[in-house]
Amino acid sequence: MERQRAVLERAYGDVMSTLPYEHGRTRSWPLPGGPAAWDALAARVMFECRSD
Repeated sequence: MERQRAVLERAYGDVMSTLPYEHGRTRSWPLPGGPAAWDALAARVMFECRSD
């Protein structure tokens, strides 16, 4: 079991090391109301989906 875990961790690291690190453009817009609006929205979503 420990060997399998080590193999999976190595494979995960190999895949992650091939991903690009450049910053791309975002297609999103700022949420009106800023961080407070985001926190309120996130609180409502978490309340509706307690299993997450």
